[in-house]
Amino acid sequence: PKTIRHYVEVFLPLLNQSTKTIDDITHLQTNVAKIEYEQSLAAYASMRNFSISAMIFSVVMAAIMGFLLIRRIIQPLNIAVETADRIAHGDLSSRIEVTSKDEFGELLTNLKAMNAKLHEVVGEVSSATSQVNAAAGEIAQGSADLSQRTEEQASALQETASSMEQLTSTVKQSADNAGQANQLASAARTQAEQGGQIVEQAIAAMTAINPVSYTHL
Repeated sequence: PKTIRHYVEVFLPLLNQSTKTIDDITHLQTNVAKIEYEQSLAAYASMRNFSISAMIFSVVMAAIMGFLLIRRIIQPLNIAVETADRIAHGDLSSRIEVTSKDEFGELLTNLKAMNAKLHEVVGEVSSATSQVNAAAGEIAQGSADLSQRTEEQASALQETASSMEQLTSTVKQSADNAGQANQLASAARTQAEQGGQIVEQAIAAMTAINPVSYTHL
């Protein structure tokens, strides 16, 4: 009993000390686990907040990049559509500025070349139209002059026809007068012949009467 009591008196404090140490270790481990748990929760919250922030930042950047990309796509398309609409309505004074070398820049370059070519073609057509109008004016003036000369020639022909009618009438009248003169000349010739015969008869009679007188002479 003494030995047991001795062991109890010796080992009981050690047991109590060990129990206390174990309790302290357990409490310490619990505190460490609690601290590690809280640190894990903080790290998780930090990581979660960082992930959320990164996601929000990524979404915002994606939205900004998408907006810029859409704007970069829409702006040249709007310029191309506006230019094509102006060209369709006959406005060739648009100045197209090409600021990129991508597909949209190539599209604007082609529109610019087409606009310049159409402007050149319209200028040539306008010049040709002016020349045609000038030629048409000259033709109209020539037609007017020709019409005036035709009217003058028609008037001259009418005057000539009138003069020819007067000349025909004069010639006819002259022919009538010539016929009358011929008749008068025939009558005068007949009378002259008759007068000559009378004179010859008179001379013959005088010749027959005067021989005696000539003899006495």
